Amino acid sequence: MHVNELRSRIDSLRLRYGLSTFNWTDPNLSSGQTIIRAIHVTDLRSALDAAYIAAGRERPNYTDLVLGGIYVKAVHFTELRAAVVNLERTPQ
Repeated sequence: MHVNELRSRIDSLRLRYGLSTFNWTDPNLSSGQTIIRAIHVTDLRSALDAAYIAAGRERPNYTDLVLGGIYVKAVHFTELRAAVVNLERTPQ
């Protein structure tokens, strides 16, 4: 599941920059059984933003800054994946 992979990679980045792992909403997502909601995207963004700040980098820009009432879109995950890769490639 893409969300679980992103969570794992973001938690690794958080640890890399001296942060603790994130306290995820619905920590046990199940592929095919859990409906991904805006709160899950918001969690990913918050967790990743903190890693960017800890790395001394400017936080990523996101489409649909406020997700309340907005359907989760593919672009939300595309942006998150790109931001994760970008920070993973940043030398320490």
